[in-house]
Amino acid sequence: MTTELQPLPEKEMLSGFRNMLRIENSRWWNMKNILTQSIIWLACVSFILAMPVVIGPMMGESEAMPIEEGVNIFTSVFSLVLAFGSVILLQGSLVGEKQSGTAAWILSNPISRISYILSKLVSNTVGIMSVGIILQGAVSYLILSYVNGAALPIASYVTAMGLLTLYTLFYISLTLMLGSVFNKRGPILGIAMMIVFQDFLGGIIDNIIKGFTSILPNRLYEAAEAVILGNPLPSIVPVATTVIFIVLFMGLAIWKFNKTEF
Repeated sequence: MTTELQPLPEKEMLSGFRNMLRIENSRWWNMKNILTQSIIWLACVSFILAMPVVIGPMMGESEAMPIEEGVNIFTSVFSLVLAFGSVILLQGSLVGEKQSGTAAWILSNPISRISYILSKLVSNTVGIMSVGIILQGAVSYLILSYVNGAALPIASYVTAMGLLTLYTLFYISLTLMLGSVFNKRGPILGIAMMIVFQDFLGGIIDNIIKGFTSILPNRLYEAAEAVILGNPLPSIVPVATTVIFIVLFMGLAIWKFNKTEF
């Protein structure tokens, strides 16, 4: 009989991913949360869009709006709501569980840290896409088609929604990365909100590094506007750079979380 201590086998890279995904999905997919999120997103996107482009003209408070202006309002409002919504929904996702000890308890089980991070990325992306993008996109499509006097080209509209999904994923991954670095919500909200208004910051940096603003994710909602109106994609550059940012953010989140002691 040996008394030597035996090392425990290391967790596999994606061990426990399905269980973690099930836990994260349960927080999204319950009737109360779905109804609450749907109503909030409808009020922040579809209602705000309908006010100037449909309700105002119907009540005689304003003239009928050209479809170009309606699409501009939609992409501007929608992108801002998506960015703010993603940050607000996820700013406590990691920090709250680190502060409460939930993260340490979960990771004491056969669940890898990569699975922990990726489950939050997948569940929140699917949740925000379903309630924030697909639902609001469908309602807004009906509103914009009404303004246009005919159905907008569905293929172009779906492509635009894909660009806005990529834009949203940028903020989801950014917030998760910040959550892995900081232990309080303040810095996460402050930094993320500052990046939401990246046009202002980009304009300053653009004076030093010419063309800097052309790689920012904000160019995606401008591209979405062009695509909805039937114009070609202005540039593939912001699509490529946003993908790079997302991969970089998730890589940093996983690396930092692996270094964190609980």
